[in-house]
Amino acid sequence: MKFQKISLLAVASLLSASTMAGNYVFVPADDSVGTQICVAAAENNVSKLKDKISKVPIITKFESKKLSVIAKNQNCNDVNIVKFAQMYDANDTTKALAKYLHRTVTVRQDITSVDKAFPKVASNKPQIIVISGK
Repeated sequence: MKFQKISLLAVASLLSASTMAGNYVFVPADDSVGTQICVAAAENNVSKLKDKISKVPIITKFESKKLSVIAKNQNCNDVNIVKFAQMYDANDTTKALAKYLHRTVTVRQDITSVDKAFPKVASNKPQIIVISGK
C-alpha cells in the first residue's frame, strides 16, 4: 500500500513539472517567461497563454499590442510561436495568435504529410518535447 502511494506521488510530481497534451509531454527547458509562453501555446491553453503574456515587460496599455509583439517575435525551439503551436495541433492558440501576424495561417486537420514531419507515437508512450522560448 505504501509503495502505491509513493508511486502515485512520483507520477504526480513528474506531471506537475511537465505538461501532457495529446501524444506529447511538454517539458520547459527553463523557467523563463518566454518558455512558459511557448509551453502554454503548445498546450493549446489560450487563457494560460494570455496570462503568461501579461507578465512580459512590454509597456503598453493594450493587451492586443502585447499579443501582436509576441506573435511576431516569440520563437519556440527556434520556430515562430504561431508555427510552433500549429505543429502540435494547438488550434485555439494558433488562431488566437495568428490574427496578429497580418497574414493568413490556415489550420488544417486533413494534412496527409504529417507522418513525415511527426513520426507516429504509440498512444501509451507520449513523445517528450523540451521547449525553450526566446
